[in-house]
Amino acid sequence: MGVAEATIGLMVALFKRLKLNEASLRAGSWKEPQNRGTLMLGKTAGIIGVGRVGQNVAKRLGAWGMKILGYDPYVAQQTVAALGVKMVSLEELLKESDVVTLHVVLNRETRGMIGMGELKRMKPTAFIVNTSRGPAIREADLVQALNEKIIAGAALDVFDEEPMPPDNPLRQVDAHRLILTPHVIGTNPGSMEAGQKMAAASILTILAGKVPDTIVNPKAVERWKERFRS
Repeated sequence: MGVAEATIGLMVALFKRLKLNEASLRAGSWKEPQNRGTLMLGKTAGIIGVGRVGQNVAKRLGAWGMKILGYDPYVAQQTVAALGVKMVSLEELLKESDVVTLHVVLNRETRGMIGMGELKRMKPTAFIVNTSRGPAIREADLVQALNEKIIAGAALDVFDEEPMPPDNPLRQVDAHRLILTPHVIGTNPGSMEAGQKMAAASILTILAGKVPDTIVNPKAVERWKERFRS
């Protein structure tokens, strides 16, 4: 899945300080001890929103030898146990994770769910990645947290307002600590084709009166069946 792959790529870029090292090299410098990245092996990744994309991220992180925590009030522990995900509270996830990644839909529960209070619960060495919905993170609070080094860095592919206005304060944050991409990082012809095939297969399965394998909320199945019976 494109978004899951892109999320891992952003994590790697943050942990390995790729933007800083490239900028340093282009400026004529060479490797410096303080610019060395961090080993991801043994680190803790926190996934907020453990649905289809979140689970695909977990599948990929498991092979990296990372501890994986998850927070999602609609996903049970047994659903993700085989992926090596331990479901915890949001507070514990923020406190323990070396990188936090958001994979949520935008609704009343998730809008602004990460603000200054949540950012301050994170480690000062931790990163946050958002490839889901921009308004899930309060941008002004994230700008402050990065400028004051409350957290180590962030990567964003989604924003409150898209396209991002020229005067958005995120543009002024130290570019070595903040990766910005224009809501495109998970989109490519391959992922679009895969998504279209998945949607078509799910529609055909539903029309046949069966439950598609791609269903995220099994609790909705009975209500869906009732609609078809009536």
